[in-house]
Amino acid sequence: MSNRRKFLKQASLASAPFILPSHVWAAKGDSSPNNRINVAVIGPGKQGRSHVHRLIRNPRAQVTGFAEVAQVRADHTK
Repeated sequence: MSNRRKFLKQASLASAPFILPSHVWAAKGDSSPNNRINVAVIGPGKQGRSHVHRLIRNPRAQVTGFAEVAQVRADHTK
């Protein structure tokens, strides 16, 4: 009987990260720089331009660069 109880206890502990919401595991206070996402956009074009602007306004994302073949689109995205 103790083997079964031990198994159930270990199984429930092992499954906790998948069951509990992420905010339970999150640390309180300031967020770490590791929580910031660096993004590079390749060929944003017309539609991707709005994505770049949204990423720039997002405090948890940092646009590190983008590449666009058409110089006109690249200038407009900046």
